[in-house]
Order: sequence, then C-alpha cells, then structure tokens
Amino acid sequence: MLSLQGNAYLRAQNNNIIKYMFIFNDLLTNVYKRTPIAE
Repeated sequence: MLSLQGNAYLRAQNNNIIKYMFIFNDLLTNVYKRTPIAE
C-alpha cells in the first residue's frame, strides 16, 4: 500500500515539474520576444 501511495505522489510531482517547465518556457519566450535583437 505504501508503494502505491509513493508512486501516486511521484506521479503528481512529475506532473507539477512538467507544468512548471511549460510555464517557465512561456516566460522565457515572452522575455525573448520582448527583447530587441541587436544587429
């Protein structure tokens, strides 16, 4: 039973990490688009 709870917890943590990676990626993309490219 403990291992099942542990697996569910790890899966939830994995989903959170992926979600935060997407949010962080969006933030980086917005900053990059806002920054004028020096020629």
